[in-house]
Amino acid sequence: MGINKQPTILTVDDNPSNLQLLDGFLAGGDYNILKAENGEEALKVSRNNSIDLVLLDIMMPGMDGYQVCETLKKMPDKADVPVIFLTARNDIESMIKGFNVGAVDYLTKPINVEEFRARVSTHLRLRHQEQELKQHVAAKNRFVSIIADDLRTPIEALKSVLKMLNDSSEELDKVLLHDYISMAYSAADCLDAISQNLTKWSALQNNELPANPQVIAVYTVFNEIVDEIQQENKQKGIIINNNIEHDQMAFVDDEYLRIIARNILSNAVSFSQKESQIDIFTECSNVDGSLTIVVKDQGVGMSPEEMENIFQVGEQHRGVGTAGEIGTGMGLVLCRDLLVNSNGRIWLESEQSKGTKVYINLPQGK
Repeated sequence: MGINKQPTILTVDDNPSNLQLLDGFLAGGDYNILKAENGEEALKVSRNNSIDLVLLDIMMPGMDGYQVCETLKKMPDKADVPVIFLTARNDIESMIKGFNVGAVDYLTKPINVEEFRARVSTHLRLRHQEQELKQHVAAKNRFVSIIADDLRTPIEALKSVLKMLNDSSEELDKVLLHDYISMAYSAADCLDAISQNLTKWSALQNNELPANPQVIAVYTVFNEIVDEIQQENKQKGIIINNNIEHDQMAFVDDEYLRIIARNILSNAVSFSQKESQIDIFTECSNVDGSLTIVVKDQGVGMSPEEMENIFQVGEQHRGVGTAGEIGTGMGLVLCRDLLVNSNGRIWLESEQSKGTKVYINLPQGK
């Protein structure tokens, strides 16, 4: 079941009057209700639809409720759909058999309406939570796999450089030695950036990096980060123009803004061509009084497909910079979460071979 989708309930009973009665019981709930009057029809409806809960009669001609439940549990995409038996059978043997074939609950007729509604609501809520948990686990697993791959690249680069130095250090001239040391430094710098982003992101998820917003001079923060980034990337010859007006203020945590600025500018440099330029400027909103910082590069850009899940954990676009830099998108995920904590947001505009604009929206400082 999608996180925000209307739950779909399949009601199965050979008596149309009972199906109509269930419609009345479920009235008032925000449900999509499907119906079947026999077991074969129930299985057909199940195969053709996404189902979140099955309300199933036992005593039906042809295929009974037990057989329907057993068959549903053998379908890979329906095995985890909860089934509640609604039946006139109230003996203990029937109840035990119902649970043995895979039902999560068992209600006997005549049905108490309030109890029925409470159990339906409970099982749909549990289903919702289970689906959410599965999505989170799957995303975290993909995320761990991606990070492992991204760590492997600079580690292998560092090992290769160290091996070359070890094998031929006495034969290297100073120029080549300097190149090897630069390569090793670049790999170590990449590892450090990945480690810092992971540490900050983990702390944020565990509420260990609380926001302490204050009025911040945006120009000053970005200017300091620009100086650092340009010193670290002299070989690319990229000019970063800080066109933010000196009096532009944002209401944001100072450390948050520095992390955001470093990640966005580092990405912009990584995916920009040598001797190109990056422009930073601001836009003010007259609607909500917010401040939007724009970082515009002339880099390789991204396709719509690459941008689609750029801010989702475990789904990030993984690219290689114009000088072999590693880009995982993890920094953008961290920026998004920091901005959510700051009552702000982030979005992109990009076109392949023409560059990218990153928009950072923040509450404006007074």
